[in-house]
Amino acid sequence: MGRVTLAQSGRMVWIARHGHRMDMADESWALTAANPYDPPLSPLGVAQAADLSARLAGERIAHIVTSPFERAVATAAPLAAALGVSIKIEPGIAEWMNPQWFRRRPMWRPTSALAALHGVVDVGYISPIEVAFPETWDDLLLRTQTAVRLILETFDGSVLFVGHGASVMGIAWALSPGAQVSGELCCLIRFAKHGGTWVLEDSGSTSPWVRGGG
Repeated sequence: MGRVTLAQSGRMVWIARHGHRMDMADESWALTAANPYDPPLSPLGVAQAADLSARLAGERIAHIVTSPFERAVATAAPLAAALGVSIKIEPGIAEWMNPQWFRRRPMWRPTSALAALHGVVDVGYISPIEVAFPETWDDLLLRTQTAVRLILETFDGSVLFVGHGASVMGIAWALSPGAQVSGELCCLIRFAKHGGTWVLEDSGSTSPWVRGGG
């Protein structure tokens, strides 16, 4: 594990939103689900994850960091397997704990359970970030920015973050405040480090690798 500074050049940060969710494909899914706030990917989402893996398999991604929600981990899992890179589960880029969206705190599987399910999870990575419920927008921005800073200061090389619509924006704003980026499902955003500045090179492509147009 190499210590680096944010002034390091030659790095890339990729940001993806998770793929299409089961509760989007089947609105009745949540009615009987044990954890309705943690849906898996739909069949379309699984196809999107495979396509995203094919798109990124040739890139020099050293670290994959995802939200702890199943849909984010599953989106990253095919790429992690292809690259031989284990996924770091980072609550700091989890879904926005917006009380208008959730009647209670959304829960996710333990890291050990995600590792058992996907087999590509780094069980040794432990985040220091705690997620509060409820959260304001400013709370979300603070924790995502803290997570990005910690990851980039702690680990060398290029990184893929996989999050949610709101946390994807928070990750991007940690690199370039106010950056206009896509919120499409399974979109792919790219930043490159030039000198001491993160430069937005792709604000969120979804084609041709994402089936269903995002």
